[in-house]
Amino acid sequence: MADTGSGHAGTPNLTWVNVAIASTFILVNGAISVALGLKLEKTLIIAAIRCLVQLTIMGFILEDVFKTRSPALVMLMACVLILLGAYETVYNKSKQSYRGMFISVLLSSGISTLVIGIIGSRWAMKQNPFWIPEVFIPTMGMLLGNAMSGMAVALSSCLSSVSNQKEQIETYLAFGASRWEAGQSIAVEAVRLSMLPTINQMSVIGLIAIPGMMTGQILGGAPVSNAVKYQQIIMFLISASTALGVLSAVIACVRVLIDSRHRLRPERIINGRASLLQDIKQTIISLWRGFIYVFCCLAKAKKKQTIDVDDDDEQQDEQLPESAQDLRVRKFIVQNYRHVFKSKENIHRAFNRKEISINGCPTEETRRLNAGDIIEINYNKSIEEAERLETIPIDILYQDEHLAVVWKPPGQNSAVFEKAIHHNTAEIDSKGNKQKIWCINDIQKAASGLILVAKSERVKELLMESYMNDKINFTMRVICHGRIDTTVISDLFCLDQSDKAQESKVNPKDVLKSIDIISATRSNHAQYITTLDLHLRSPLSSLQLRKLFFFQSKHPIIGESAYTKLLHVNKDKGLYASIIHVSFLHPIKGTQVQVTGNEPQKFAMMREREFKFYQKKIERENEAMKKAGIDVSEQMDRENGQLLAYVLGQKDFFNLTFKVTKDCLIPRPASETLVKAAIDFIKDRNGIRLIDIGTGCGNLVISIMANLPSSAITSAVAIDISDAALAVAKENGEAILGKDRSKRIEWRNQSMSDVADGKVYDILVCNPPYLDYNQISKRKVQMADLGQEPHTALFAEDGGFKWYNVLSEIAPNIVKDEGRVILECGKGILQQVLDIWAGWEQEAIYKDVQGWDRCIVLKRTT
Repeated sequence: MADTGSGHAGTPNLTWVNVAIASTFILVNGAISVALGLKLEKTLIIAAIRCLVQLTIMGFILEDVFKTRSPALVMLMACVLILLGAYETVYNKSKQSYRGMFISVLLSSGISTLVIGIIGSRWAMKQNPFWIPEVFIPTMGMLLGNAMSGMAVALSSCLSSVSNQKEQIETYLAFGASRWEAGQSIAVEAVRLSMLPTINQMSVIGLIAIPGMMTGQILGGAPVSNAVKYQQIIMFLISASTALGVLSAVIACVRVLIDSRHRLRPERIINGRASLLQDIKQTIISLWRGFIYVFCCLAKAKKKQTIDVDDDDEQQDEQLPESAQDLRVRKFIVQNYRHVFKSKENIHRAFNRKEISINGCPTEETRRLNAGDIIEINYNKSIEEAERLETIPIDILYQDEHLAVVWKPPGQNSAVFEKAIHHNTAEIDSKGNKQKIWCINDIQKAASGLILVAKSERVKELLMESYMNDKINFTMRVICHGRIDTTVISDLFCLDQSDKAQESKVNPKDVLKSIDIISATRSNHAQYITTLDLHLRSPLSSLQLRKLFFFQSKHPIIGESAYTKLLHVNKDKGLYASIIHVSFLHPIKGTQVQVTGNEPQKFAMMREREFKFYQKKIERENEAMKKAGIDVSEQMDRENGQLLAYVLGQKDFFNLTFKVTKDCLIPRPASETLVKAAIDFIKDRNGIRLIDIGTGCGNLVISIMANLPSSAITSAVAIDISDAALAVAKENGEAILGKDRSKRIEWRNQSMSDVADGKVYDILVCNPPYLDYNQISKRKVQMADLGQEPHTALFAEDGGFKWYNVLSEIAPNIVKDEGRVILECGKGILQQVLDIWAGWEQEAIYKDVQGWDRCIVLKRTT
């Protein structure tokens, strides 16, 4: 410390002449610069002048500060030193910089030197108070000087390393390294370089060099031992403040050059001096954001002190990171506050209630954010809960002063629905509070139905007693897979023998009282779906009921809940179960109460949709069947799955009515082409002998004879391998032709391949089996219908051509020369049939009503 007059005996008073003499030594530096061509002469002169001016001004200021001994002036002086040091580091000592470097250096140096300086002055130097100007200000000056030098070295190293090692850093980032992992090597090297001068200085001090502070104290007359201790303390403080300042400055630099999205940003490096105006602007913006943040924190703290905040309220604030730049407020909240808001609708309502603010002001959902903005959320869950409860529909089907019966829609949790009932319907008592209500029965969230509600504890106890003792009758309507034909519980439910089913065994009598079948509807994928009314025992157990149908019957309830089964393609959400009726004895009035709700609309929609899809599928498959040679569209009784002809016991064919049973094939309209072809051949002839192979119900031979004169056919043979079918055919012959004429027909039980009557027949008529089972069996719906008819009358081996081959072998032995063979063919097989009958002349082809080649007439050639 300088002594201005009365110092130690060995300390003379110095004048400006002494300073002028010392300044001549600067000429040595100038001479070296000129001799070596360093071109530092101008810089040297400017630095010398600044040294004189700055120290002189500081001397005058410090003299006044020391005299006033004001802590405010001392701290102001320290802040000025920090500000000037940051300016010097950024704008005079750094060849490269980045936007915001000034504020980062200012904060890094200020925090590190103030913290270390205050601690060192108070406890290491035993200054009380710590701000004694003669000690604190010189200490701060020495800490700042060394810290600024260290930061200049570190930042210069960091910036140059980013420029020189760009590819290496980007490689780290490309392989998944974070920005701190990628920037670790350059940061470590920068900190190491900055700390080396301090380490070197400590290693030589006292051995080679006598530092300035120690020299000053000795010259000022202080004891040498005391000066040594002061110098040791100062060196340790310098080491710590430099390390802290450098570390924070380097971290800030890496944070800027590698952004939060882990991308290297070398374009942020500014070569040359940074713009002071831009840094001042950035500093002001940062200070303003900091002020807003502090203001929000203080306002929040004050609000917490003055308002008893409800536990359901969510209050959060956050300073936005760089990644939030230009994001919409709504999108930022969706990404970062899903733990607060359960849905986007909640967020929307929070904006409408002005519970979301930016920088202390309520904002719109579409506002774009800036990095550093303060977002504040004061989300009132109680208001949100009330608004949500108000949107839940409450349909009261019965109500008096004691109880009510309310319809619960699907998708509502029972506990939430109970809150909604209380919020929306409960009466206000004398104290202004809503009266409590109690739901007696529970319904699964996915289901719907009637809920019994008690309005007083007394009624609740009475109803719960009835409920637990199975004195309240509930009827649940469900839709199940498959067709259910029985209401006998023991017949409907049986136990699967698998281990899993054994563990899930439910006694049907514990769950059900009785069952009513409401309807059975044809379904596209389940064949049938059946609507049931289940009369349940209470207390109700939806889980046990679903397990019962799932494990112990072949008819699980339709739904997507546990132990239910969705339709194969129609992914119907929810559960097709609803309590539609409840009856009980009124606990107070003693009267019988019965309440019936409407079946949920989706039940009818399900049935209509499934039946509609089923009809469309049948239409498509009927079209496919027609192309395969069978017209079934007019024969299906789709309501019960039976062929209509079998239900009626008869079928019209060629304007005649034939009796049919399941022992014979149902006559098809397409087969009428055979009758027409035979009539065309016989109509001008008499005494014809005819054979009908595979006669079935006799429709071909009887129709031909009924539409020709009595003299045209003198005798006929009709063969079949079924006695039952021949009995039906004989009955049809007598009914249509009369007993006398029908006697001309010989009904013979014989296989096609066994016919060997000789060449006695003028005409052979046959509709042989020609369907390929391997193809038709893949069509489940057609097989369900065709399976009701005799298998041997429809299907043939060898791809459907077996009996055409057999006929081609026996026909030459039983048909006269110039005789005719009339055969029915399926669509698409005409050419194959002609190939089989290549030795016969093709005389005619008849098309059916659909325009397909259905019948061929073959003439035997000699």
